[in-house]
Amino acid sequence: MNIELIELDGKHFVTVSADGRELKRRGPFLSAVVARAMADQLRELLEIPKDDVDVDAANLPSLISNHEFIVDCARFAEGLVSEHAVRKKYRLDEAVWESLEKDDALVEKIEAEKLRRIRTGIFKREKSQHLVTKAPDILSGIMLNTDASPKHQIDAAKTLDAFATPEPRATHHDPDERFIITINLGNSEKLTFNKKIAPDPNDIDPNELKTIDHAPREMLPIIAAANKRGEGNGGEPL
Repeated sequence: MNIELIELDGKHFVTVSADGRELKRRGPFLSAVVARAMADQLRELLEIPKDDVDVDAANLPSLISNHEFIVDCARFAEGLVSEHAVRKKYRLDEAVWESLEKDDALVEKIEAEKLRRIRTGIFKREKSQHLVTKAPDILSGIMLNTDASPKHQIDAAKTLDAFATPEPRATHHDPDERFIITINLGNSEKLTFNKKIAPDPNDIDPNELKTIDHAPREMLPIIAAANKRGEGNGGEPL
């Protein structure tokens, strides 16, 4: 009895067959990964050896069209996951694994994915996350090293403590970034607020400048003095 993963019109199925005759078909499933999970369940239920559900060359096209598989191959090429992890996840035997590098279409997709990950910063972020996991071992080695200077031991302990209880990072805004709120009052009248996101006591709403421009000339010194003192409008410029 055999269990196979097949793809028809972009949909993933699991079939159970015996003596070349299909006995049962399950699906469609959302992805090849879900289909493989169903195959595992059927294998355990029917007590079929693991080798009977390994991916063979005939099923390679379904993997090539699987974006998750392409990403995992790119991550393997970047040194983020091991060959054993990829082969175990997709049940690839030695012959199939070696045949992958001969598939020009697959290699092209992997290279394109690697380039996309570099340009979007995904590779840099994942690589950094992968490397920083080695930091606690390095720091503990310094902290527990009796030959290290007390200063280095204390610095290592402080850094480990920061790793153990990280503080939430503050959100930083571009000092020139602004928000604009427009309220439609009806009858073609609008109320608009235009302010910097970052607090700035010297920030002036452009709409307020228009108000000043239309103010009587004799009122300008009074308005300027009030804005300077923060008076006359709840502490806000007029």
